[in-house]
Amino acid sequence: MSFLNTARALRQATEQGYCLGAYNADNLDYMRAIVQAAEEEQALVIMAGGEQALQRMGLKYFAKVARQLAEETPVPVGIHLDHGGSLETIKACLDEGFTSVMIDASHRPLRENILLTREVVKLAERYGAFTEGEIGHVPGFEEKPEGERNDLAYTDPAEAAEYCRESGVHSLAISIGTVHYMRKEPLKLDFHLLDRIKKAVPVSLVLHGGAAVTDEDMGKAVVHGIVKYNIAYKPYRAFLYGMEEELKNLKEEISPGKLFVFPSQIMKAGVEAAKKIIRLQIRLLGASGKANRGLRAD
Repeated sequence: MSFLNTARALRQATEQGYCLGAYNADNLDYMRAIVQAAEEEQALVIMAGGEQALQRMGLKYFAKVARQLAEETPVPVGIHLDHGGSLETIKACLDEGFTSVMIDASHRPLRENILLTREVVKLAERYGAFTEGEIGHVPGFEEKPEGERNDLAYTDPAEAAEYCRESGVHSLAISIGTVHYMRKEPLKLDFHLLDRIKKAVPVSLVLHGGAAVTDEDMGKAVVHGIVKYNIAYKPYRAFLYGMEEELKNLKEEISPGKLFVFPSQIMKAGVEAAKKIIRLQIRLLGASGKANRGLRAD
């Protein structure tokens, strides 16, 4: 087996100045792309499933596929619940062998967020699992028009410090200007705020919503202390466009009366396209060559 010990991995990332990519997935072939890219880069990697993705794919199926892929690869792989909303969901994921879980109660008052996170930490520690919480809010498309900065959504360093101290959470997702959607213009991240947060809290820092972040700023975020970077949009898009291009190439072959083409041939093109982007991102995060076997879970 090659399950990732997330605590040790993020500690090493902090010490050595690199960052782990956590890739959202809800499809067997896409999950293969994540693991194959990590193998080829000799990188630590995390496969993440949000609640909607787990509902679409089925929690037990997602977990079984993720565990099987982790068991087959020589590089340590983490299995992560992204943006969990309840203790029930988190327990269900832990029961299926997830190595880390996120509780997202950032929309709640600070005290409620602390108390719920504290319960999650107690629960996860019984399974030997790593936890992630959130202070601040990374908006979705419906919440933030183009160009508008909502300072109320940004992470307050003092609140972050209180949250980490009172909840015992192991890592913290923060808001410094990212959004959960693609924009026409690149995002402008608040690196000064990131520096203030890093000084205020003793835990590993996580960034979500990086679709519109430039490659330069992706690397800069790592320099300023981000050690886990959640990624979805760009490799997802590459996966879909790769399949689309293959369908165009096979237009004659799949027309009525022509030879049969296996769907796996189309999916393979998507896998290769996604792998190309994931490998590039692994390098941008400085994670290539970091697959130390000592970082496997016990």
